[in-house]
Amino acid sequence: TTKPSFPARQEASFLEEKAISYALPSVSLLTEAMRFDMHFDSKGEYYNLGYLHGQKTLSLGVSESVTHIFIKDSPKNSSESLDVSLVQVTEDIWELVIIEPKTSMQGFVELVAVNSDGFEVNLRLKILYDRDPPLVKADLLKNNFYNKKEALHISGFSMEFSQNFPQSGLDSTIEYTVLKGDYKTLLESDILQSITSWEKAFVADPLRWDIFIEPSVFDDDGWYTIVVRGKDTSENYSLITETSLVPLYVDSHAPAIKILSEGSVSFDFEEELVVTEVLHDEFFILNLEGFIEEKTFEKNGLAYWAYEKYYISGDSMDESSEIVDLIQNTVGNYWAIEDTLKEKGRYKYVLTAKDLSGNSSSVAYSILLK
Repeated sequence: TTKPSFPARQEASFLEEKAISYALPSVSLLTEAMRFDMHFDSKGEYYNLGYLHGQKTLSLGVSESVTHIFIKDSPKNSSESLDVSLVQVTEDIWELVIIEPKTSMQGFVELVAVNSDGFEVNLRLKILYDRDPPLVKADLLKNNFYNKKEALHISGFSMEFSQNFPQSGLDSTIEYTVLKGDYKTLLESDILQSITSWEKAFVADPLRWDIFIEPSVFDDDGWYTIVVRGKDTSENYSLITETSLVPLYVDSHAPAIKILSEGSVSFDFEEELVVTEVLHDEFFILNLEGFIEEKTFEKNGLAYWAYEKYYISGDSMDESSEIVDLIQNTVGNYWAIEDTLKEKGRYKYVLTAKDLSGNSSSVAYSILLK
């Protein structure tokens, strides 16, 4: 009989088996300068990178067995998708490049690292991009005239504005610049959108802020426009609109009071003007008239003034004075006083003019009745 033959051992139980490693790949963040926290949700752990602004490059460390990494998921909104990409730097270093979106965006960037044995590990990063500019509005001044005698106080408010998107918060800085010219003219030009020089002022409460501007900023008299803006912690600056402008007229000159004589000669002496008259009848009618020389009134009709008359009679100049508001007898920059004097003695009239900027001047007119 013939014995059966058997196949070679390597064709059966002695087949060479391939060695398989069951070690999982690893991938981790190496960006030490960025603060982040680990959190957990229903899908597992993730790193919260918080609010980002500008382009970000995050370094990733991987184990030696990792052959490649790919982006499994990234945030998107109704108008765009987040632009993210991966670049291999060395065998164990990769970089995740995030391009700042044009609109606000939040969500997860999910990365998958794969090793040579086909095992995978995920890295999830939560990011938020706040691209919504805050709203900054300056309060209207009660008086748009300024005499440069003290620092100018500007106030206003700021607020975050978004359509159901978490905001990064307001920055504690209000920036301003001072431009020469009327705000209406500036609004019609492109100057407001091309401002490059800003002064910064720290504010304790950006929601309701106050800043002070030194008088030295204003060179000459005339129209100025103060432009204010704010930002949030994501470096979004508020838009420059009409509500962020403060119109201001700088007037450092007091109005000059002129008193007309019978010969139509005006007097504006700083010293007292004394006139002597004779009381022929039982009374003397004083007709006093003049006008105000105000640069802003003549050019733009900007100045107002409060006229008062101080009246003192008798031999003693220490008697109490009577104050008469002359604004009722004022037309334009012309004023007139008509007074009936019945007693001999000395009468003194002090006329004071004050413009909206707070500049004031006075002249005195005295009449001696014999």
